[in-house]
Amino acid sequence: MKNRLKIMASFVLVTVLLFCVCAFVGCNQDVSPEDAKIHAIYDLYAENCAAEGETPLTYDAWLASIKGAKGDAGPQGPKGDAGKDGNGWLYGDTEPASSLGKVGDLYLNYSTWDVYTKEAAGWTLRGNIKGEGCSTGPTFAAGTETYYAPITAASGTELLGQIHDLITTTHTYYASYSDCRDYAPTTDYAEGGKSIVEFYTHETIVEYTKTGSDAGRWNREHVWPKSLSNNLWKGSNTVGGGADMHHIRPSEVKMNGVRGDDLYGEVTGGSAIYSKTVAGADSKLGGYHAGGVFEPNDNVKGDVARILFYVYTHYNTYANVHGTTNGNTNGQTENYFGTLNFTHIVSASSEAAAIELLLRWNALDPVDEIETKRNEEVFKIQHNRNPFIDHPELASAIWAS
Repeated sequence: MKNRLKIMASFVLVTVLLFCVCAFVGCNQDVSPEDAKIHAIYDLYAENCAAEGETPLTYDAWLASIKGAKGDAGPQGPKGDAGKDGNGWLYGDTEPASSLGKVGDLYLNYSTWDVYTKEAAGWTLRGNIKGEGCSTGPTFAAGTETYYAPITAASGTELLGQIHDLITTTHTYYASYSDCRDYAPTTDYAEGGKSIVEFYTHETIVEYTKTGSDAGRWNREHVWPKSLSNNLWKGSNTVGGGADMHHIRPSEVKMNGVRGDDLYGEVTGGSAIYSKTVAGADSKLGGYHAGGVFEPNDNVKGDVARILFYVYTHYNTYANVHGTTNGNTNGQTENYFGTLNFTHIVSASSEAAAIELLLRWNALDPVDEIETKRNEEVFKIQHNRNPFIDHPELASAIWAS
C-alpha cells in the first residue's frame, strides 16, 4: 500500500510540477499537455524500475514500445488522435469503474500498470506499461488474456462452442466490403510506404490504392469463396462473413483470378500460379493448381488454415458448433449465419480428412508477424479476434480427436 501511495503521490506531484513550470516559466511549444502527461507516466515507470533494481528503457525506446507499430496503439489513442479532442488520462489502483470517464479517455491502473481505453461499450484493456520487465518495455497486445477470460473449456465441442460465442459476442462492428478495401493500408500495411502485403506471395504491392482489374493491382480475396459459402455471402454488397476483415485478404489481380473458386488441397504435378507485374510478367510464385484444387505455398498454408478455422467457427450458426448465441449483429443474424462444412472449401474425401489436412497446415506454417499485426489491427476495428492466431493450439484441442 505504501508503494502504491508513493506512486500515486509521485504521479500527482510530477503533473502539478509540470503545469506550474509551464505557467510561470513557459513550456516548449512543441510539447503538448498530452505529451507532458506521457512524460510524467514515464517518470513513474522509471522510478518503479529503479526501486526494483532494474534498468529502465530510455524515454524514446519506452515511447516507441507504448505506441506499438507506427504509433497506432498506445496512450495517444488510435493513430495518435486521442488528446486532440480533449481526451485525457485517468488513474487509480484498481480496474476502472464503468461510470468513470468518457469515450476516448485512457486509464492507468498504477498497481498493475495496465492501461485501458474508454469505448462506447465500456473500458477495454489495451496493454501494460511495464510489460514483462524494465528491460523489455511495455506490452500492448490488446489485452489478449483478458479477452480469453470467458474460455473455460479445455477441448472438444465445448471449447468450440465457447470460442464461437466469444468471437460473435465481441464482434460489435460488422465491416462492409468497402471497409475491406479502405482499411487495407492499415490491416495489410507493408513496411516502407504506401504499400500492402499480398496474401499468397507476401510480396509488396506498391501504391495500395491500385485496386482494379489490371495486372499488378490487387483485389479483395475471399479466402473462403462466395460460391463455396453455402450462400452465406453473396451479391455485390457482400456483408457478414463475406466482408469480415479477419477473412478478406489482398490478392494480386491475376493471381486471384487464376485461383478463382478452387478448393484448397494438395496437388501433384499442377501448374504454377504466379502473381503478375504491372507489365503482365510473372512476379512471384503463389502456389499450384490442378483439377479445381489450389495448393498455396508452404509459408501461407498456416495462414489459410487459421482463417478457415475462424470462418467456420464464427459463421456456423451456434447450434452447429455447440454455442449458445450468434451475438449481436443488429438484427441481421439470420442473414449472416448458417451451415458451413470444411468439405465446402477443402478437397477431401470426408470432413475428417479435410480437418486433418488443415491441422497439418496449421502445424507446418506457424503464426508469423504478418498475421499477428493484422489480428491486432482488425481487433481495433471489429473488436473481435481470430483465436487461432493468438492460440494456434486451439485447433488441435478442438478437432484433433
